[in-house]
Amino acid sequence: MSNSSDIKTNLKNNFNRLFKTTNLASVKLTITLLATLTLLILIGAWCPQKSQVGMEKVVEQFGESLAINLDKFGITDIFHSNLFLTVIALLTVNMVACSIQRVFAKIKLYQKPLLFFNSQQITKMPFHETVELDNGNTLSIINTIKTKLTKSGYTVNEKNSQLTGHKYKFSKYAATVTHIGLLSLLLGVTITSWTGFSGLEPVGVGKYLDFSNADHTNYWFGHLPDFKVKLNSTSKESYPSGQVKQWYSNLSVIGKNGACLFNKTISVNEPLSYNGVDVYQSNWGLSSCKISFNEHSRILNLRPMGNIWAAFIPLTSDTILILSFKNEKEPVKLFAKQRDWPQPRLISQIPLHKSINLGSVKVTYDDIYPVSGLQYKCDPGLPIVYMAFAFIIAGVCMATLAYSEIYVCVESSSLDKKILTIGGICPKSPSQFKILLNKLCNSLPDTGNLSQNSSVRNEFLTGLPK
Repeated sequence: MSNSSDIKTNLKNNFNRLFKTTNLASVKLTITLLATLTLLILIGAWCPQKSQVGMEKVVEQFGESLAINLDKFGITDIFHSNLFLTVIALLTVNMVACSIQRVFAKIKLYQKPLLFFNSQQITKMPFHETVELDNGNTLSIINTIKTKLTKSGYTVNEKNSQLTGHKYKFSKYAATVTHIGLLSLLLGVTITSWTGFSGLEPVGVGKYLDFSNADHTNYWFGHLPDFKVKLNSTSKESYPSGQVKQWYSNLSVIGKNGACLFNKTISVNEPLSYNGVDVYQSNWGLSSCKISFNEHSRILNLRPMGNIWAAFIPLTSDTILILSFKNEKEPVKLFAKQRDWPQPRLISQIPLHKSINLGSVKVTYDDIYPVSGLQYKCDPGLPIVYMAFAFIIAGVCMATLAYSEIYVCVESSSLDKKILTIGGICPKSPSQFKILLNKLCNSLPDTGNLSQNSSVRNEFLTGLPK
């Protein structure tokens, strides 16, 4: 037993010496790291992250030149950067050091009962009253106060002619619970940073999402899934005005042996979740179309133009044929545009798998190829993050409760009288605590031989915080 206690003492001394030497438990270091972390998060919110929206969105917002520089310095993927991970690691070490040195040490005090104080000690408290009693009323007075305090929610201990009571004692440890929540939050973020991955990839119908282009930290200890996700079909639902209402994608999880392990139709805010990986519907579009001219097929790439997609075919130096697609179901519209025309002119439209003749040319609308933007992520630390927020919320709720302590002592005076002294502390709700003490004094049995020390009472009332 002695060896075990010596080892614990040595470890504690070594930890304290380490914290003092390296200043790891410094509050200034905590503030500096939190400020740096906040700045990095704000930068990440300002610059689109390519793992979430793709590099194309960064180029669209900042231009190609600036986007390349932002990507070069890691700003387009700042939450996986070495700087972000270093700040998280240092903040974790700092908070652990603070917890060991300052916060968790208070937990040991929770089980310790309150000390019994004499009248001289009680009168030094912010709130106190003194009452003169007859000798025969001591037990009755003590029992009355004990009953009242118990009904008011106090935990009461009695020793001879002394009482102690406390209410909401656990609220003293609100900071400790919040601290545990912050540590858990850092732990969850760290686990996700080192073992999680994410990405955004456009997938065509019949094609596979294999996570090979996933984004993660440079120093990564995770592993990519051994399954693939196949896009079976995808569609867009629109309002009559043409505004997008919803996107849908039917996905199948394909195992290593080619078997279908799971199937689900996803939409925005309704992801597919399998084996720790979530796949979300991020966007939708048309990638290309197949058009035949006199039985000669061509695959044309489509460009997004608002709510439509278009392909452009030069016919002459002055004339362009424009193919306009609204979705994968409606006919393609054919427009002609000459240099001196203010607007394109509608020539005709072709339903899917149908043909028309434009002069001597037979034009056939063979096929359309939609593409679904699938965003995926693996977040192993997410359950810990949820637990962390639960601790933080619990700590905040605990902090709203007014912790209070009450001390009662009955002593003999030099005039063969019994002096009852009652007082306590309640930093968060002094006015309510004052009312409670007044009620306790007013509830004492009126035997006709009871008198209150008015000078002390007045001192108590006038000395209360306003």
